[in-house]
Amino acid sequence: MDDLYADNRNLRSMFVKRRIFYSFLLILWMGVIFYFSADEAQESSEKSMEVCEGICDVFVVGYDELPRQEQLYRAEQLNFSVRKAAHFLEYTMLGILLVLALAQYPVQRRELAAVGIGFLYAMTDEFHQLFVSGRSGQLSDVAIDTAGVVCGVLICMAGRMLVRRMQGKSADGAV
Repeated sequence: MDDLYADNRNLRSMFVKRRIFYSFLLILWMGVIFYFSADEAQESSEKSMEVCEGICDVFVVGYDELPRQEQLYRAEQLNFSVRKAAHFLEYTMLGILLVLALAQYPVQRRELAAVGIGFLYAMTDEFHQLFVSGRSGQLSDVAIDTAGVVCGVLICMAGRMLVRRMQGKSADGAV
């Protein structure tokens, strides 16, 4: 009986450590999002243009040989898409971390809570940007961010289903 009690205590301790770890990663990631949102418009634009130029350098044949103005024009063509993709991807990661940090809750409640918290964080992020020089809060960004959170939640759901299927096959003796 003592062995069963010790096993339960060890298992509980493992879950608590896991929850603390994922909560730490979640808070850290929220800090990363806040950090990027605090960039003034000029700095944010320069960072995204660097990414756009890197993309062009990889995917546009002869990009290095183009005149600088043509390089900047091509990079600028990607700027809007890159910025919106960055919103989506950073919030996809937030959705994944929210699901992992909320693991102690029942599945449906966890997923709904993750989407709700992600939506609220997107709202506060856009509100925060109202106070950053040259930036503005955009409802369209809240929608993109929330879609990213939903994507992260769906990735977790798909991962959970995959693990269950694999566990079911291994329990049946199939590989």
